[in-house]
Amino acid sequence: MPGSCAIPFSGFDRALRADPTTLDKVALASAAVAIADDSGDFRLRRDALEVLRDVIVIQMKMPPELGPYLAAAAAAYGGSVTVPSLYAAVKRVWASKWNERAYLSRKASGVEEEELHMATLLMELVPAEMAFVLHTCNPLNGDRNEVFGEVCLGLGESLVGNEPGSAMSFTARKEKGFPSTIRSLPSKPVSHHPPGGKTTIIARSDSNGEDLEGFAGAGLYDSVTVDPTETRVIDYSKEWLVWDAVTLNPKP
Repeated sequence: MPGSCAIPFSGFDRALRADPTTLDKVALASAAVAIADDSGDFRLRRDALEVLRDVIVIQMKMPPELGPYLAAAAAAYGGSVTVPSLYAAVKRVWASKWNERAYLSRKASGVEEEELHMATLLMELVPAEMAFVLHTCNPLNGDRNEVFGEVCLGLGESLVGNEPGSAMSFTARKEKGFPSTIRSLPSKPVSHHPPGGKTTIIARSDSNGEDLEGFAGAGLYDSVTVDPTETRVIDYSKEWLVWDAVTLNPKP
């Protein structure tokens, strides 16, 4: 398991209150988003949301008391990132509260802006060859005796980040003697990998959205690596996720 630590739900609100200038600008930008939304012009709303995110990412200052904790996290997880770069990644996670899909999802569910709180998990980025999500109850049919899984090449961001294409999906009965069943073959065009094989930190988003009635907040908010990941085009004809390695390389 990679090392990790959390900035709790209150962290963003406390940091914002500690920077009155940015707090005022966020209030003005939020009002501009509401006005744009009422106008029915989706382009105007999209621009207003981008301005609001930029206020947080570019202008929000780091509270002095947060610095030592970020420094300790950076040192504990390899010492390959700086505190300013780590805080920049955290701010991008916080700002994703106002990405378009999250904003529209809250509006459709009747969730007020002040009800949604952002948390951040800081953890070492595992150089994974593959990533997966496994549901212990099949969400497609509600069968509690069947698991549903999805697998992608590289890091899991292409899987959970709503990127184009499909993951390899499968179902499997929990009882012994039942084979797993492939439900879809992978078609995601690219995979993501740690930058140059170096150790870095990912700021993973979390919210209290899963605890709000009638609102599913998973997958709406952004997770950000301190150092940008490498993107590779996938050639599935050479990937053992699709092709059996024994068949490709038979023994003499």
